[in-house]
Amino acid sequence: DEARQSSAFDSLRDPLGILRRRWRPMLFVMLACLAATPLALWLLPPVYVARASVLIATQKLSESFVRPTIQEDATERINALTSQVLSRQSLTEVIEQFDLYPELRAAEGMDDAVAALAGKVSIELDPGIRSPGERARIVLVFFSDQQATRAADVTNEIAHRLTLAGMRLRSEQARVTTEFLRRELESAEVALR
Repeated sequence: DEARQSSAFDSLRDPLGILRRRWRPMLFVMLACLAATPLALWLLPPVYVARASVLIATQKLSESFVRPTIQEDATERINALTSQVLSRQSLTEVIEQFDLYPELRAAEGMDDAVAALAGKVSIELDPGIRSPGERARIVLVFFSDQQATRAADVTNEIAHRLTLAGMRLRSEQARVTTEFLRRELESAEVALR
């Protein structure tokens, strides 16, 4: 057994010897692959990949009003927004809106359709563009499908949902900040009286 392994490793050390001894099968495999490539390209349906860009910025409250107790990071904000957009409920709404995977839903159920959509959607940070202090980042949304218009429509819908989630988060932060400032104003008025 060791002699066989030793001879196998010895033959790997002599690639020209392998080529001299096995050139016919190697040539046959190479020609077969070259002939199969155009056939595979002709038989396989095209896959279109759509991309959308979304700017996600953190809300900056002037430090003259309120001293920050924590530093909000754009990456943390993007992770929170991404988890909302890729939630089961959100992906189910997208599937129903665009009538995606009807055969899969009929045969396996909505869970498998959601998993299929989640596998084709990608949300990632644009590595090339950064703002000073990491206050804003560009997020890229990708979706692939066999129909170009459907790929674009689903990508735009997911980007729209990402934007709406960001706006909801900002408005909630603005509401909380306004309530805080109102309470502080009332406390200051009481103290002044």
